[in-house]
Amino acid sequence: MEVVRDEWLEIGLATAKGLNRSAAKEAIIKSYKCANLKPPEFVFFARSPKEGALKVALLKQQNPNGDMKIQPMHASVLTKKAIELMQEEKLPEDIAKHAQDAFQWACYGQHDAGWLSFYDFFSRIGVEGLEQLDGLKEAARWCGWWWPMENISVISERPGKLFRDDQGRLHCEDEKSISYSDAWGLYVWHGVNVPEYVIERPETITAKDIMGESNAEIRRIKIERMGEDNWLKDANAKLVSEDKDKDGLERKLWRVDFDNDDDPWVAVQVTNSTAEPNGTRRKFIIPVPPDTRTPDE
Repeated sequence: MEVVRDEWLEIGLATAKGLNRSAAKEAIIKSYKCANLKPPEFVFFARSPKEGALKVALLKQQNPNGDMKIQPMHASVLTKKAIELMQEEKLPEDIAKHAQDAFQWACYGQHDAGWLSFYDFFSRIGVEGLEQLDGLKEAARWCGWWWPMENISVISERPGKLFRDDQGRLHCEDEKSISYSDAWGLYVWHGVNVPEYVIERPETITAKDIMGESNAEIRRIKIERMGEDNWLKDANAKLVSEDKDKDGLERKLWRVDFDNDDDPWVAVQVTNSTAEPNGTRRKFIIPVPPDTRTPDE
């Protein structure tokens, strides 16, 4: 079981420069055949899932009736149009809808490793009737996200970079946590998607920005990236209570209320019992439950 797990972890987390188009195409053809479907006559390639979704959207745009039999456009034209759309701040409404829909029904290639590993294990120990998954397993080894359609398939590359924290979650402190050859990717902080500036330009985060953040998890991350000391100052935090610990060191309980109905941000400021070489003592700010009333709690 461990062998299968480790093999599929490697597949799911694999990065690559470019795409072995021949191997990827053969894997997709095998997937169609294993599902008793006619293989696609046309296969298009994309540098990222976003570019892939845009290519699907462009193909769908030509097909107003909405059925799956889509007529292809020339590969170079499709690529040119998709690249142009990648630069747009706001997509045309019909393209945006088709692209959003495409993300929902994509096959995830290597990112299907989680559930494919389950069936692969049983296949290896002799369970019969799982042969229809052989094509998808092959696609996972060679492809990023891909879209099966009648007559056409679109295949995206695997990521070029991928960073995780010690718990295996997507995470990077100074660049995209996952990125592709067309520069598209995601900024992620310990498994939470965040805006670009939270990672690339944390010095631009302000108390006003944090106060206006509706997502509590992202708000917590913004406070962390801004720095608790800066946050206390800029947010005009209210000192709720203060006392001293058993060593006689100062403790303070701070509170910031938000404009919406979310729970307030409450944290206790404590002093390190171990002095620094220069004799000073570091202070730490530790978030606590919103109903905390004293530092001692």
